[in-house]
Amino acid sequence: MLSIFMTLNNLTQNLIEYGLNEREASIYLYLLSNKDQTVFQVAKHLTLPRTTVYSDLERLKKRDLVGIFKKNQVAYWYAENPRRLIKEAELKTNIIKEIFPELESLLQKNTLQPEIRFYEGKDAIKDVISLFYDILETKTDRNLYTISHPELLENFPKYLPNVLNRKNKLKIFTHLIAPEFVKDLNLPAYTNDEYREVRFLPNQFLFNSTMIIADDHVALFSLKDGNIYAVTITSSTFSNMFKQIFLFVWSAAIR
Repeated sequence: MLSIFMTLNNLTQNLIEYGLNEREASIYLYLLSNKDQTVFQVAKHLTLPRTTVYSDLERLKKRDLVGIFKKNQVAYWYAENPRRLIKEAELKTNIIKEIFPELESLLQKNTLQPEIRFYEGKDAIKDVISLFYDILETKTDRNLYTISHPELLENFPKYLPNVLNRKNKLKIFTHLIAPEFVKDLNLPAYTNDEYREVRFLPNQFLFNSTMIIADDHVALFSLKDGNIYAVTITSSTFSNMFKQIFLFVWSAAIR
């Protein structure tokens, strides 16, 4: 019973993150598990006012997540197939993709000056890393340039492999510079493959941070003494400067 309760809590939270409110998520999950329910039955089970349940059901119906039919003059509600959630998400994604160039041009007009932001903590760092792949997903030039220390992988042992899988699916090519000692560690994230070329800096040029460059964005990560920070710079001028410095180092790095 406890396991089922925990699963429902997790599903409710996931649906809230998807875009439903807490009541809508609870109602939808209840209807998935209980076929053809009246407003009275739903309200009684969830201990909610019937007028509130009715309003939530109407909103869910507008999103094609629930349906209604009448039997003997009584209205019964049911949950549509959960695949509707995927269809709704795909529709929203396609709408944004269509207008994305215009949205981006508005942003560029509003960001003539460099935009600098500071982040702290693992969750914030994950957001920064994901941002680069979100950006490149919309671009035709999908090249990413990074100077990477394995401390980043040590701090995100589960997250980074998933991110790298996404990178390969998006066919993003990474030019990666790592410390020379990494060659002996045989880490999959630091080996050449179809979407990655790795070069190494001699050990006399040791560093313990990470830098990522893509499009007009630069991110610098500091992982010293267990403290995790990042600084991002959004600027075509600065990004190009960092990229040129990277390419100079790249040309001299050990294959």
